[in-house]
Amino acid sequence: MQSKKITGLILGLKPLGELDRIVLVFSLEYGNLRVIAKGVRKIRSHRGFHLDILREVCMELEGTSTGENLYLREVSTTNPFKIMKSSPMNFAAAAIVASFLLKVIPEKNPQKR
Repeated sequence: MQSKKITGLILGLKPLGELDRIVLVFSLEYGNLRVIAKGVRKIRSHRGFHLDILREVCMELEGTSTGENLYLREVSTTNPFKIMKSSPMNFAAAAIVASFLLKVIPEKNPQKR
């Protein structure tokens, strides 16, 4: 299994079963990524706090040998964007931009600009 560190912006979260989530992350090095976060919906999970929409995070990911799935090992918040989230109008505009990025930018395609 391969391990890599990325810095990216969380654009979306989807539930996966009872305790897991799929995290949709945008990074400049890898483009849009789908990361499986196992057990983050548990009450005692320390990683669940960092996984919130429109938050810049530093992640350590582990990939399978076939390269299909990426699993979250560690996560820490680098920028929570508190000022943007304090105003409902700003947050709504940012959420629209995030949904636009998810639809327009292809998965696993690096973005140089």
